[in-house]
Amino acid sequence: MKMNRIRFLASLSVTVIAATLVACSGNTGGGEDNGNGTGFDPGDAGSLSFTLNDADMQVSESTGFIVAVKDASGNPVPDIRITCDTEVGLALIEPNDGSQVTDGGGLMSGRLGCEQIGSFRVGCRLPVGAGRREFATVSCRGPIPNGFSGFPNAGGGGLGGGSGEDPLNDDVRVVGISLFDFGNVESGFGSGTGDLQIDTNRIFDCDDSATTITPEDFFDTVIGIDVENFAAQAVNFSKLSFRVANSDGAGTQLNSAEFALINSDEVPGQKSDGSPGTKRFIGFMTKVVSGGKELVGASSVLPSDNWISNVTFRLTGVSTSGDEVTITKRVAIAFGTYDRCDG
Repeated sequence: MKMNRIRFLASLSVTVIAATLVACSGNTGGGEDNGNGTGFDPGDAGSLSFTLNDADMQVSESTGFIVAVKDASGNPVPDIRITCDTEVGLALIEPNDGSQVTDGGGLMSGRLGCEQIGSFRVGCRLPVGAGRREFATVSCRGPIPNGFSGFPNAGGGGLGGGSGEDPLNDDVRVVGISLFDFGNVESGFGSGTGDLQIDTNRIFDCDDSATTITPEDFFDTVIGIDVENFAAQAVNFSKLSFRVANSDGAGTQLNSAEFALINSDEVPGQKSDGSPGTKRFIGFMTKVVSGGKELVGASSVLPSDNWISNVTFRLTGVSTSGDEVTITKRVAIAFGTYDRCDG
């Protein structure tokens, strides 16, 4: 009974935090304080402009941008906070947390880079007034250079998925992410649903005896990635990488290297009845080490604190016609102390 209560409280905390994140993401800025005490109201007569240095780049290239804020008289507005974000496929290199204040000339500068092939949106907004947002479109051309795995410590991706130039990127998509933290890797190949929680430390005693200790199960974390394919041709996926926006509860971003899937295989094309071909792909997200767990590609043990992070998973494969296909999915994952006594 004690274990069930602990699990319930942990799940309740995740639900409350997740609900708060959703509420924040839906806010366009109305009613927020600009924090500078100027009384500037962009919803009344101010202006916001967004200028890209280059809107057509190759994957792995980056470019700068400028955001300018002016008041009703056309004068620059200093020290007002700007928030920017991108679609998955564009990396927000600077500011990597998406937020920065204007300088004395009412300007904020930033930098973004192309991570995937396709057409992607970037946008910035003011922290007051619902009507001051500016967007731009960036075209990212292939091929993806060998060895390129993204921009370390970059942010972005909060605007969702972009539009790939290759129509296969629209027809093939990730429809679900599950984590299997219970030691049975095979469950990830079947119909198991898993959860979105990673147990970072082994502290629970799974029996009621005061004289014996039965430690909870503590295993590597396996990722199950469900893919649907509405294209006419099959796609063979073999590589996985992920980006953890907050890998340690303190805001440190982790970009994993691209590594092999456990079950590299093809997802078949669309069936004759119009339904998609489906496949679940499997990879590791954490490894058990002395003192706890490490994210794949990291060199430090995960803290035992409870926190939530957005994680973007990226699958890379090749179609039967030889075209590279990259698909992504972003989910919120909870890290912390979870009772695995019951599997």
